[in-house]
Amino acid sequence: MTQNDDDDDFFNWFVLAIVGAAIAPVLVAKFVPAAQDFLVRWHVLVTDHVLIPLGPTAGLDFGRCLIAVAVIVLAIVVVVRVARRRSMQRQR
Repeated sequence: MTQNDDDDDFFNWFVLAIVGAAIAPVLVAKFVPAAQDFLVRWHVLVTDHVLIPLGPTAGLDFGRCLIAVAVIVLAIVVVVRVARRRSMQRQR
């Protein structure tokens, strides 16, 4: 493998880790009620001004929705950047 392939693999794993860290708590909270209480205590979810409910009492407010969208957009940008770089290297 070349140095660029190693960098691309690193970015792919990095993006996967960031997206997984952003989405995993929300998915766990949706299906495990005990996890909702834990995530509310850690301020990942809120009980007031819920925009996207993930259970009967907890969910995401506007600020947390913006953070989730920003993480997803960042992941898409990084994946597109890596894909374009790989494409340009193959053309050479």
